[in-house]
Amino acid sequence: MCDGQFHAKILQVKSHRDEFDKLFEQEILVESQKGEIFWIFDVCLLCNKKMEGKASKLEFDVWSIPAHKNLSKLHTAVKKIVSPQELCVHNVPNYSAVFYGEIIGKDKNKWNKQFSVDVGSGVIKTLVDDVEYNEYSVGDYIKIVGNIVQLSSINGKVI
Repeated sequence: MCDGQFHAKILQVKSHRDEFDKLFEQEILVESQKGEIFWIFDVCLLCNKKMEGKASKLEFDVWSIPAHKNLSKLHTAVKKIVSPQELCVHNVPNYSAVFYGEIIGKDKNKWNKQFSVDVGSGVIKTLVDDVEYNEYSVGDYIKIVGNIVQLSSINGKVI
């Protein structure tokens, strides 16, 4: 399985606190090396405000609920990340990034199945179900509509 290597600049860390002012989750706005801007959930609190403006090596998972509704096969070779402009607020994308890329690896264990996908500006991981795992092959180009993009590692710090 290919590691999800994705280099990006952290533009903003948006923290969420409970009624006792305890930090419980956050989102990070990132910019890829190609200028693509999108949000990533950081539920394990791996980032902090000091990382804003700095380049980082990220690993994250892209998945959807329900599964088997977020992938489609492409008939052309496309590698990019799109945050639809019509869903932007003040030129900041919402959480509905769409990823286009080539499957470069498949992996499964007893808990989950996933693909490594080269999206042009890096490699991401997407969690898939049994049907998707069997339907797609290494070398296929796919579109991933990820309604959950979740950080799993930053600069080697893993959850």
